[in-house]
Amino acid sequence: MKEIRRLRCQNSALIQSSPNAFWFAELKHLLLLDLPEDEMLERVWSDAIITECNAAFARMYGYRSPADLVGTHLMGFVARRDARNLEAITRFCRSPENVLEVDTHQVDRDNNPHCFRNTVWKFTEQGCLIAAFGKQRDISDEKLIEQEKRNLLRTLTQQQKELMRLIGLNDNIKLIANKLKITEKTAYTERDRLKRKFKLSHTDDLRPLAWRLGFIPTDLSGLRFALLSDDDVTDVP
Repeated sequence: MKEIRRLRCQNSALIQSSPNAFWFAELKHLLLLDLPEDEMLERVWSDAIITECNAAFARMYGYRSPADLVGTHLMGFVARRDARNLEAITRFCRSPENVLEVDTHQVDRDNNPHCFRNTVWKFTEQGCLIAAFGKQRDISDEKLIEQEKRNLLRTLTQQQKELMRLIGLNDNIKLIANKLKITEKTAYTERDRLKRKFKLSHTDDLRPLAWRLGFIPTDLSGLRFALLSDDDVTDVP
């Protein structure tokens, strides 16, 4: 108890005079830091009590006076079912460091969500947590901006993939179109050569000739059928 009073006296002036949000919390019972995780977290939620805070800290939760929060549970506004909070509190308790920066997701008295970043000083005695002193700031807007950036990056990445797909599809279409043009040009050139070879007029249909040569036209125009070499044409009876 003497150690806790000494710690409170050391930090009281800073807590009350600073425009930043500060708090000091004590454990109702010494907390062994090597307890099983579930039991340790249960003790933190039930035993950590705010014994001092300033007006800036109270305003973060929608209160006007520090007196509204002194004597309440430190974890009273912390979402207990949020895995991020459980991980942050566990890391704080298990860490060998005495000063840590942890983010917690909380709500104020009107149930508005916030993300708070705390720089926390841990005070231990013979392997037990006895008190903690923290400086807190609201980083909700920063987190929102970060999330919007991630969403924008995800959208841009998806759009880039779709654009690359469309570019690839367009290239394939161009390649197919070019092949069709070459094939069409070759077919028409072969048609004209055959008509000259057999002295046909431009109005004559090539289908009878195709049947004579043993080829089946692939459409009614008679223009697209297997192309013949000069030797094939020469040998036609």
